[in-house]
Amino acid sequence: MGSMVRKLSPLFLKIAGLGLIFFLAAPASQSFAQGANVFANPDQLARLLQEEGFAAKRETDGEGDPLISSSSQGLKWSIFFYGCTNGRNCTAIQFNCGLNAKGAIPVEQLNQWNSNWRYTKAYLRKDGSVALVRDIDLTGGISTPNFKAALASWDTHVGRFKKDVDW
Repeated sequence: MGSMVRKLSPLFLKIAGLGLIFFLAAPASQSFAQGANVFANPDQLARLLQEEGFAAKRETDGEGDPLISSSSQGLKWSIFFYGCTNGRNCTAIQFNCGLNAKGAIPVEQLNQWNSNWRYTKAYLRKDGSVALVRDIDLTGGISTPNFKAALASWDTHVGRFKKDVDW
């Protein structure tokens, strides 16, 4: 019995080793792509937006920080970057859609919107325009699926806001 185990052991180890390599390799490469963290990196975010079918024009804001311009649901919006040092190493982003409403949307309607929607908020600016915003803290990064879910949610909220305020 002992000699039979010794004869099978090298073959068993080779087969088991190959099987283990294939078993570990496929899920590892998939989980790395799906689980890679998303940071407040304009190149990375522009690429993710494009992968999800959104336009992504890289720009710089008045402070010298990155800015990405995009649109969906018939409205233009931007991604602003915050917590940056000299336009780099940013820690947070804000999806921002500005509407030149000039008082056409009453503050009560904006308050109603805010009470109905958890992550995206609308507010009236001093000049009478309206801002629809969603902040995301990316310090330490978030998973790619979580970022894509936030992006899809933002897109849905832009469409709902447009419909709800009859824009």
